[in-house]
Amino acid sequence: RREPDLTVRHGPAGWEVSLNRSALPDIRVDPAADGVAEALSAARSVQRMVEARNSTLLEVGREIVRRQGEALELGPIALRPMTMAELATALGYHESTISRVVAGASLDGARGRWWLRQMFIPALGGGGVPVISAAAMRARLARAVAAEDPQTPLSDDALATALLRET
Repeated sequence: RREPDLTVRHGPAGWEVSLNRSALPDIRVDPAADGVAEALSAARSVQRMVEARNSTLLEVGREIVRRQGEALELGPIALRPMTMAELATALGYHESTISRVVAGASLDGARGRWWLRQMFIPALGGGGVPVISAAAMRARLARAVAAEDPQTPLSDDALATALLRET
């Protein structure tokens, strides 16, 4: 099992997000190293790229947690609609950068591991219907179905009405 890239804990000032250094690449170039200038330059360039990637991951992770903190406490039922495009605009990155950063990245929170990509959820609703994330709606539907009496299950219309009242 792979270690998470980020760790999240609830501190005095709210959610604290940090890099899990044991799971992330780290390159060190000995400043006193002897060698071909081109090789040292290439090593330093790779080192800067890894540091920039880790810094971007931390920045993106913090913004995701800021927006989805309630889901870390309550689970998928509390996920809010959020797209990579919205996050990219908020942070000043291109959407493809966000996609690359979150690909395969995870965080460990109070309720377990979350893949960063699963925290991007399209919105449902609008036009007079409350906006909710698709994941939250699925979680609410599953909860409603689990709670119904198996002898007298609710109709689709009754489930839809109950879900609308809940939002």
